[in-house]
Amino acid sequence: MADFNKDDVQALRILSLAVEFMNAERPVAASSVRSRYYPELSDDSARKAFKRDRESLAQCGIVLESVGVADGGDALWQADASLSFVQDLELSADDALLIDLLCLPVADDPSFALRSDLRIALAKIDRAYAAPSAARISRISPASERTVAVLKRCALADHAVRIDYTDADGRESTRDIAPYGLFSLRGRLYVVGPHAGGGEGAIRTYAAERISKAEELAATFERPADFDLARWRKLPFQLGPTIATCRFAVPAEHEEAVRAEVGAAGSFEEDGGCILIADAADLADAAAWAISKGAVPIEPPELVGRWRETLGKAAEHGA
Repeated sequence: MADFNKDDVQALRILSLAVEFMNAERPVAASSVRSRYYPELSDDSARKAFKRDRESLAQCGIVLESVGVADGGDALWQADASLSFVQDLELSADDALLIDLLCLPVADDPSFALRSDLRIALAKIDRAYAAPSAARISRISPASERTVAVLKRCALADHAVRIDYTDADGRESTRDIAPYGLFSLRGRLYVVGPHAGGGEGAIRTYAAERISKAEELAATFERPADFDLARWRKLPFQLGPTIATCRFAVPAEHEEAVRAEVGAAGSFEEDGGCILIADAADLADAAAWAISKGAVPIEPPELVGRWRETLGKAAEHGA
């Protein structure tokens, strides 16, 4: 590389990083990144160089996220698929719910030869699209491109961000937060972090669609070494203050898939069948999620009512 200048070397390194992370099938250890791309630098210099390169990658549309640490304490990194790769959004949330309602009976029919393929297709739709009620869709707008850009930039640069936020009850406030990380869930973007500057200190999750304005601040923050963004990924109806504890009856044919999705976000008990117990922040979303999974709400009564109402609206939508 004798004929390469400094900019050529940097461009080649960024391109190599992009290719590696876009093709990686599992998280990449920080030590591996360092040995491969920054062998001549000290630990501190390599960390700073990798941070700068992550910012450059983000400008190219490839967002790297920290996904925890390996057994030896080595940080793990991967490309955030939802923020880095093209996402087709041609279906509406109501369309996705209607597809679930129409296809689940066929997917459960042993006589249908392609039921396994159909279940896989339905699972992909469930991951890609939210299925909230029509009322919820009408009152929430997608996060603006500028808001998302500011949040991503601040998370990569370890800068605090000032946000104008509207909570689920319609209360508006201005908050300074330290954006530890971002993740996407069923077509919605969320930012995770505590109040900036020490303040209250509690880490919480904010829906980007509820942020009307985001402004980068000069203040910086230090992300805890043991912070694991994966721990903050919840079920779609759990993001926000808990308003109820719900119980769902899960049919045997869907039990394995539901257990895999729920993970640590809920618990299970055997009471004449598989029963899921999970906290909820939004009963409309909980009802829609239950429909998409073929589960039947047991309690609270308000959830059962929402479930029946959503089924009725979905049936009318498909009429």
